[in-house]
Amino acid sequence: MTDEIEEKIQKDLKSFKSEIFRKYNVDIHIYFSRYQMMEQTVTMSNLWVVFTEVIQEHYPEHIRLIDLKIKTRKKDWVTILQCFAHIAFNDLGYNKSQIGKFLGKDHATVIHYLNRVEHYTNMKESYFMKTYTLFKDKYTEYVGTL
Repeated sequence: MTDEIEEKIQKDLKSFKSEIFRKYNVDIHIYFSRYQMMEQTVTMSNLWVVFTEVIQEHYPEHIRLIDLKIKTRKKDWVTILQCFAHIAFNDLGYNKSQIGKFLGKDHATVIHYLNRVEHYTNMKESYFMKTYTLFKDKYTEYVGTL
């Protein structure tokens, strides 16, 4: 597929999503790659499974926190939650209240997470960028296999 065709498909998909929302007030998520198109929605639970795999591999000291019931302010863990919130909000289209409910946090905490992510990415903060890249790469790999 040429870049020109891919660009046209992306434009058509955007129009299609807008039309469905306008007509039916339903927000749909379509994931597109050069090899396949998907209309499957990635839930926050699906995303958390992806995050869990990365946590088990790279952050085994945080395995006990995966169920989201234990509260902690450890930098590693908060960074993981910030990455999750960013992907759920920007890539999957969940709102701040939905993300907060899933994480057991207030929507204001999610707003703070998203602001911190923006700050860290603008500053190219090395620890954050390394952590974010681990999760984003795993998420991208997962979306490509749906």
